[in-house]
Parts: sequence; structure tokens; C-alpha cells
Amino acid sequence: PALVLVHASYLAFLALGIGGYLLMWALRFPHTKDDIKRTATASSLLGISVWVLVLLDKFLYQRPTFRLLAELEAYGINIPRSTLTEGMKRLAPLFVLLAIGIRDRVRAATLRQADETGWRVFVEIEGKTGNRWQLWVFLCKDAVYFKLDPSRSASVIEEVLGVSAVGVLVVDRYSAYKAFSVSCGGKLLLAFCWAHVRRDFLTIVLSRPKLAEWANAWVEQIDKLYELNRRRLAVRAGGNPDHDAKNSERGPGFIAFKAVSRGSKTVFEFHFIKSAPRACWFLTF
Repeated sequence: PALVLVHASYLAFLALGIGGYLLMWALRFPHTKDDIKRTATASSLLGISVWVLVLLDKFLYQRPTFRLLAELEAYGINIPRSTLTEGMKRLAPLFVLLAIGIRDRVRAATLRQADETGWRVFVEIEGKTGNRWQLWVFLCKDAVYFKLDPSRSASVIEEVLGVSAVGVLVVDRYSAYKAFSVSCGGKLLLAFCWAHVRRDFLTIVLSRPKLAEWANAWVEQIDKLYELNRRRLAVRAGGNPDHDAKNSERGPGFIAFKAVSRGSKTVFEFHFIKSAPRACWFLTF
């Protein structure tokens, strides 16, 4: 199963935040109103406006459906929970083409970001073992694609981005991304955000006092990099270096690692990318 939506700032917010708007869009594309009526309201007295309310309440306002039903009941509107459950099952196929389109949009981009986190899945599925799945997110400048999968392996990345991915993928240092980069023959560049590197040095400051001076020196250098990038963006935005660059379209610089084969050994070499999409800035903090 896949969850999809367009552009937001943090993984959990992406997963549940403004998805309702995309869900409403999926109800219109590429299907007609008659298609929706036949699919969602067959043998039901609920109209399209009710389903829009249900989807917005669940995915935009992040409320469990039983709470919406309790509120409606307070107004004298009694809708069986099973009616909504079956109705949303009928709506699900309407999103398939939209999900594929967003995945292909992310796949075709040359600069993307990916992340994953544990996600509890309690629905009963044949062959499913355990409740702890992974919620994967893949995003580019104008699209975000979510995929729920029981696996946290590189096979999920390959399924989404394809076997011959190229360009740049902004990630943390999880080994599955490195394995996927190697499988792409070194044509996919992995970019590690400076925020993660900075966090490592701060950890050293706290855990190894004897190295604190050295680690703080690196933190200061990274902070200077942020400041220079902020001023660069400010000049491009209007010539004022004191302009708040957080609202600009680009984020901070990135360390990048490229898989390079040396005989029977694969190593990762350093590269540097000057900037990355704003969504990458937000997701790394």
C-alpha cells in the first residue's frame, strides 16, 4: 500500500498532514463524478460531500474516524462505522493511477530525498507477520511519494526509484541506501546533509570532553557554511544579505558520497553539492 501527497516539511506531517487535499484530488482524477458515485456510494445514502468530509477529517485533521462519527451523532446524524469502512475500501482503487503518477514523477527527478521510519500496521493481511512495518518517503521538488512496506531493505528503494537510478539522492547514512547506490553502478550520488554531520560533532562535544575543542571548531565551520549559504540566497532573493533565507527555495550544502569500485572493493568518495531543495532542509532538522 502507498500513501501519497504533494510537498510538506517533516515525515510525520507529510504522512498525515495535508494528504486530505490530495485525496480530494484523487477523487476527481482521472475519474468522472459518475465513476465516483458508482464506486463510493453504491448501495449507500452518503453523497460525495460526506466522503470529502470523512477524508479531510481523517487525513487533514488527523482524527480517528470514530471521533468524527461521535461528533456527527451529537448533531443527530448516525452513520454506522462499517459504512465508512466499506466506502473507503471502494475509494482506494481510485488512487492507484495517481500514486503511480507521483512515484514516476519522483523517479524521473535528478535530485531526490528519501527517509524511512517505523510504522505500526494492525490491519490483517494474508502472510503478514508482526505489526512493525516501515513508512518510506521519497520526494523531489514538487512531489512526495509514501510507501508502507514490511521491509527496510534496499529492495524497497529499488522498487520505487527503479534499477537504474541516476542523479542525487539525499539520505541519512542508513546502509540500505549505500547498497542501492552500489547496485546502480555508482551512477547515483548519495548526499548526506550537513545537519547530520554537525549533530555528530555535537555528540562528540558531550561524550568526549577531551575532543570538545576540536569538535566545536568543526561545528563553527559548519555554522559558517550555513551563514554563507544564507547570505548567498539572500542576495539572489533581493540583494539583502540580512534577508531571512529560510523562506528561499534552496537549503544548505550537502556532503555527497559516490560509490567507486576499486578492484574487488567498493569505496565511497567525497563530493560536495552546493544546495538542495527546501524540503530537504526541513526534513533534516
